[in-house]
This record gives sequence, structure tokens and C-alpha cells, in this order.
Amino acid sequence: PLDGAPADPGPRRGRRSAAVAVAITLSVVAGALVARAGTGPGDDVPPPPTAISAAPQTATIADPDTADPCSLLDVASVQPFGTATLDADNVSFVGCRADIERPDGGSVGFTIAFENAAETAQVAGGTESQESGYPVVRYPPRDGVCEHRIRLADSNAVLVSAVNYGDPTGTTDLCAIADAGRAATVARLVERGIGTRPPLSATSPLARVPACSLLAREEISAAVGDAPPARSRFGDWGCNWNSATGESVVVTYYRGYALSEADGAPAVFAGHPGAVLAREGNCWVQFVQRSYVAGGTDRIESVWVTYWGSGTGADLCSTATTLASAAAGRLPPPS
Repeated sequence: PLDGAPADPGPRRGRRSAAVAVAITLSVVAGALVARAGTGPGDDVPPPPTAISAAPQTATIADPDTADPCSLLDVASVQPFGTATLDADNVSFVGCRADIERPDGGSVGFTIAFENAAETAQVAGGTESQESGYPVVRYPPRDGVCEHRIRLADSNAVLVSAVNYGDPTGTTDLCAIADAGRAATVARLVERGIGTRPPLSATSPLARVPACSLLAREEISAAVGDAPPARSRFGDWGCNWNSATGESVVVTYYRGYALSEADGAPAVFAGHPGAVLAREGNCWVQFVQRSYVAGGTDRIESVWVTYWGSGTGADLCSTATTLASAAAGRLPPPS
């Protein structure tokens, strides 16, 4: 996988699904490769964009704080694959998501997310073609994920992902879902451009804090054994430190459901409630910065700190919790 952060959690209705640690959606680098805040939308169809960022075929992102990924997600385009429901409050800060409940009882997450030029430059492979004037790169499915990238005129990109959370019959065609969703996204880019949302920073304390500023150089060096450069993700809402030896640290800002047992062992980080979960090859820690209500359910804005390395789960989580405590200590108290 290209992302050090764990996957977007699977679809939930008030409780976190056990699929929390399964799929990987928003990609940035692990191992060898080195919505709006507040209440969510009131219905399943994203509102039309309130502004157009650029002319057709030349869409750009002038301000990450107001660029709306939900303006590019056409729920109707993925309805043929199951019952699709928009959830702008269960996804990273850079994305918008629809959960698809399949007729066979399976479930798929379909996500639109923004990437910056540095992120897209790290990704190799795929088959590139032109679609309505936009370069589109398609990648073969792997590990329950099918991804496509749409490159924008300013070197940013739109990442389109279909992620398998459950497939009881083994018949889910993730790339067919990604194809349909991507075609609708390109159509919206051509017809409308990228819409705007209220500034995320108006309600989110995290949106105003660059993720790379949460960990100091010496703290990263102590974790991975060298001093790799920080690689900022779109909007400064994520950061990667990738060691030449294959270890990495990833910080991601995420909106999701309130913490539950599925998130791991409860813990507190500099006054922020959180959880610790050891997984194969990494330890995932999250802590809460803001609590709010969306769609009639309790939601949180949280910081994810993931450490990829070698050793036992206890070793990995010892490093991850040390890093999370340092990051939480640089943020205001939770609200």
C-alpha cells in the first residue's frame, strides 16, 4: 500500500465496524515505497457547487480550505452497484465518501479525495489516458482497493477509490465502481469545476494547524533512526516521514464516529481521549480534538498517528504512543 495511515473505517450506523483495520483508501507511503466540519449534509446527494474554481478541462484548487470534494462525488453514479449513502463526516479532511450496501450483503466505500503535487509525484505505474481533456490514470486492483487518479491543471489530483469492506459472494467488481464514479467526477469537472464549501478552518481547530508541525525532527529521528524530511499532504492535513530503512510515521486528520472498542485500547494523550491499536507491521493511535454531531450521531475530529516498523506490537505501540503524546501536547485542549 502507498499509505501509512490505516483505512477509512467501514460503513457504520452509530457503531464502528470491525472493518476499521481492513482497507486502505487514501494513499501515501509505507514500507519500502517509503467535509465539511460540523453537521453533515442532510440528504444522500451532495448539493451543487456554490462556485466554480476554473474553466472546464483546466480545473484548479485555489484554496484547499474551501475546495469541496463532495462537489465531485455523484452518488447516483454508484447507485447501480447497491444502495449508496453520502457521508461527508466519516472520511479524512481531504475527502468525501459514499457507503454502498451491496445487494449480496457486501459493502464498499467509494471516496473522492484531493492530493497535492508531491503526493501524486510519489505514485508510479498505472495506465494513463485522456478523458474530456483530463489526464486519467487507472491502476489494477490490489488488496481490496481500486484507484484512479484525475490530474488537474495545477498538478494537484483527484483520487477516486473503491474499497471493499465485505464481499460474501466474491462478485464485487471494485474497478467497475471506480470507473462509474470517476466518469461522473470528470463530467462534473468539465461541467461545473470544483465547488466550494464553508472554510473548514472556521469550525475545525485542526484545519488551522499544519500536520507536519505536530512532531519535531528529533522526535521523528528517535522513532525511525534517521531524520527523513517531512512530506506534507494536501491542505497540510497530513504528513509523512519515510525512512530509507522502511520505517515511517504518518499523521492524518480524520472525521469519523465516536471512539468505540473496535478502535483499540483506550488511552489519553496530553488530555485528549484516544485509542491504541496494534496491527500487522504497524501501530495506529488516534486521539480526539473535537466532538460534534452529524447525521444524528456523535462524531469526532481526530488525529491519526501511525508508526510502521519492525518488532512486536508492544514495541510498535510504545513508539506510536510516544509520538501521539508529543503531537497532542502541541494542540489546544479538546473541545
